[in-house]
Amino acid sequence: MKNIKIFLVVFLIAKSVQSQNSLEVGVSASVVRFSDDNAAFIGDKYIFQVPMLNVAYKFNSKFSLNAELAFNTIDDIGIMSNSVKYTSYGGALRYHFYDSSKLNTYALIGGTMVQSEFKNTPTLNFGIGNSYWLSDRLGINAQAIYKFSEDRFESMRPHFQFTLGLVYSFDIDALFRAKTICNQNGF
Repeated sequence: MKNIKIFLVVFLIAKSVQSQNSLEVGVSASVVRFSDDNAAFIGDKYIFQVPMLNVAYKFNSKFSLNAELAFNTIDDIGIMSNSVKYTSYGGALRYHFYDSSKLNTYALIGGTMVQSEFKNTPTLNFGIGNSYWLSDRLGINAQAIYKFSEDRFESMRPHFQFTLGLVYSFDIDALFRAKTICNQNGF
């Protein structure tokens, strides 16, 4: 119950300071790439991941928070096969450089926990991304992220992660207005 109260307080604070109320959900495919030296340690140079799920909450015109979960459910796609399991979950703060009705370019900093071979490793992430909006709600998102991991960890090394996928944007204010109307009408 305490976690729910903390979540509600954080959500209400974010809601009170926002100027662009949007929540984006996305599904992507991801390719993780290791250097030759790190690939020898890990066991794969490339790891294909599908799906990568993410949620981003844009709390003003310049900043958004992103949460993600990525794992590999397909081990062989013909041109690439995974011999190593790779699951990651984490989050990032995005800074939006350019935001128009068609393009949304951003830089991000964040962290993830990467689980490989049943060991968790924290990574510090730096990246760039862009969403190209096909309509006011549906877009294509691409990202390039560098995930730094210290050599002292047994299960992971620094690597790049490239993603491409679809995002859908919800208007948070419209959802709250619809809820209010439903409540006022007894639904």
